[in-house]
Amino acid sequence: MKSKCDHYRPNNSCWGYGQQMDNSHSTIQKLSTLYCDPEMSDLQLVVSDKVFHTHKLILSISSDVLKTMLTSPTWPESYKDLIVLQEDPECVEVFGDFLHYLYTGRIHMSHLTVLPILSLADKYNIGDLSSLCIEYMCSHCVATKQNSRVLSWYTYATMCGHKQLEHVCEEYIVWNFQFVMETEDFLSISADILLHFFQSPDIVVKNELSLYHAVKKWVLKKLGIKEESEVDDVVRNIGQHTQFTLMSYNELTSLQEDSLVKTFPGVLEPVITAALHVHIAQKTCSQQTDTSFHQSDGSLSSSPSSLSSTSSLSLPSSLSSTSSLSLPSSSYQSLQPISCTIPSSIPLQCEGKPSDGSHFGSRHLDSIHNCDSAKPMSVNIDETIHTNNDNVLFPKDFSSNSVQTEFSASKKRICPRIYTCDAWCTEMVVSELDEVTPGDVLGAFFSTPVTGYEADDSCYWDWHIDLYPKGVAFKKFMMIGMLENREIDEVLYETVRLTVTSNSLETRKVKISVMVIGEEDGLEYVVRGLTKTCIFDGDHVLLNISDIVPYGILHSDDPLYKTGKKRDIFKITVAIRPALIV
Repeated sequence: MKSKCDHYRPNNSCWGYGQQMDNSHSTIQKLSTLYCDPEMSDLQLVVSDKVFHTHKLILSISSDVLKTMLTSPTWPESYKDLIVLQEDPECVEVFGDFLHYLYTGRIHMSHLTVLPILSLADKYNIGDLSSLCIEYMCSHCVATKQNSRVLSWYTYATMCGHKQLEHVCEEYIVWNFQFVMETEDFLSISADILLHFFQSPDIVVKNELSLYHAVKKWVLKKLGIKEESEVDDVVRNIGQHTQFTLMSYNELTSLQEDSLVKTFPGVLEPVITAALHVHIAQKTCSQQTDTSFHQSDGSLSSSPSSLSSTSSLSLPSSLSSTSSLSLPSSSYQSLQPISCTIPSSIPLQCEGKPSDGSHFGSRHLDSIHNCDSAKPMSVNIDETIHTNNDNVLFPKDFSSNSVQTEFSASKKRICPRIYTCDAWCTEMVVSELDEVTPGDVLGAFFSTPVTGYEADDSCYWDWHIDLYPKGVAFKKFMMIGMLENREIDEVLYETVRLTVTSNSLETRKVKISVMVIGEEDGLEYVVRGLTKTCIFDGDHVLLNISDIVPYGILHSDDPLYKTGKKRDIFKITVAIRPALIV
């Protein structure tokens, strides 16, 4: 395409010959010498206590906003040689770098400076600089807890409509929420952003208690700096959206003396007490179930020696008839005995519970399960009322007229988050990825809770998972036909696949989350995550999840999906939880 200045060339055939020479780099270098040169400057910009010697020409060709301000007669600044600009303190610190970019096209960015630079670029409508900042942010979400600003980036992106940046930041935050909520940036976010993630059932945290303590820390900081207006709504949401019933009994009793609960007793004490009642009711029911089975005349005996290894009932010692649960005296005074029954229409099948955690190496199979699936128990409790938290039931008067209430209905309203503690997930590690033979399979057994309630610690769903890190091999075989037989060669389907198999014919609606671990600057993080909602039953016992990462990238020199000093370790975490059933 011809330049507007091409008309100066004479109409001579000699212009059709020769070679185009490019010395633009030298020209840019000459222009860069004008930066902060007072000799040729025709405009001074005053930002806070700093004075910058600039040139109207450079500013005008770089920014439409500055061009209008400097050339439009309707703007008083167009008649001035000195203009005072009002900028935020963070922008003042990087304003020199911002101007330097206008003269040179080069700028230094870091986790701490890129957001104010982007703010200046958006303010003065410098699109190329905005794109450069967004590109940097999208590729630098990972940072230490002190330097991480991904929550601030997400906040700014939602406010200014940077959709790409918003999507990338939200993906990182959701899959790495346990790490993000421990950063310094977490304490400075707004209540709206906090509640956006806190209300989500799909954030990744260690357990519900760790999430509670992180939000508590945010609340206490806001109270310390007298920002009570943001606190009230957050505290109400803590009561409504915290899965207190998924905390252990000991954790709940410790929360009764928690400083945040003492500060907002009217909001938090009822839901914590309600969760304690659920634990007590289930524990009592489990104890009565244990006693009724041992005293029955059935084929099962209370003697451990009489139970075969394939028995469908094996109650753990934690549910023995001598164990008990008790509330602190201040709460126990209002409790009455709970009437529990196990309907004969709902069979209970429990065997053992999983051991603590697991770690799988290359071509190594380990099992942490020894139990069959279990259906939730049904309990009859006298009159109950619902708190503002629909996830728990609060017994109002245990001795009043009986009202049928099934705990299974309460359980169906529970949708656990993606917990990375041992009870809910397992980790699979492939060491020396390059040495793995194509088609090799890494297998593992593990178990996840049916409900997550502490009293149900004997009731687990069993799973068998297979990881194909280097493709799925279809062996050579003979296809037999009516007229002739045909030999089919071996084929390798190039995909990174995870296969999940249910070890029961029972219908299960679950969410399966796969987290691929990456590493950057020595920090491990979830570089890619995906969640599948599926139903297992007698006809559908297996789920294939292909392309959990792109096959070509994993088996290239790109270290994105690999960890370790040599970047030769492929690591994933698999979490399985009951899906919300309404």
